[in-house]
Amino acid sequence: MTRDEIPTPALLLDLDRFERNLERLAAHARRVGKRLRPHAKTHRCPEIARRQVEAGALGVAVAKLGEAEVMARSGIRGLLITTEIVPLSSLRRLTRLIREAPDTLIVVDNAENALAVEREAAAEGATVNVLVDVDVGGRRTGVPPGKPALALAEAVARLPSLRFRGLQGYAGQCAHIVGWTARRDASHRAMGPFLETRRLIEAAGLPVEIVAGGSTGTYDIDSELSGLTELQCGSYCVMDLDYRRIGGRTGEALTD
Repeated sequence: MTRDEIPTPALLLDLDRFERNLERLAAHARRVGKRLRPHAKTHRCPEIARRQVEAGALGVAVAKLGEAEVMARSGIRGLLITTEIVPLSSLRRLTRLIREAPDTLIVVDNAENALAVEREAAAEGATVNVLVDVDVGGRRTGVPPGKPALALAEAVARLPSLRFRGLQGYAGQCAHIVGWTARRDASHRAMGPFLETRRLIEAAGLPVEIVAGGSTGTYDIDSELSGLTELQCGSYCVMDLDYRRIGGRTGEALTD
């Protein structure tokens, strides 16, 4: 079969480069002492997710419930759904997913949603692992850092069918800033209140096991943050020209 004969849409990979990318980020995560749960929104492909896990990832992050269901049916575990699940029909699907893949994590950013998840989980006898989603400047989802995030974490911890596991903070607005130093400064400004929130919650007596964030553009920046436990970089496995142009630590292209 030639390239022109391939039915579209189709994902085509340079396999050598793809495998090199997988190993490179996995080796970086090991070297800096961070866990890796790459975001699968780049590929939405269970086979690629499987290879990421084989290279050392905990599992994969996904953008929505339907993607988690596909991954779970394909045997992928260690799933994190990075956007809030709100509709009642979706919450009922979530409890079915939890029965199949009980280590799945979700995020919440308000107490009303946490209560809704609690009601459905209790009705099914399920326990749902929860991260509090913290707004680190992207202004898409997330509770404000500091006391609002602490209050939500405490509310989640009080609900018997929810298990508070930690925090998520994705500063996607920093990922494509051109120039490594400028990108580092922006990311550290965005992530500072987030990491202070971790300290605030721990000071209140709640253990914070997971602190997730990071992007491909900041993979070697956010890994400097001692309070961050795992990286969510996703695009690294296939890359694109936009990421090349933003510059690396020592060069004009993000290849170093």
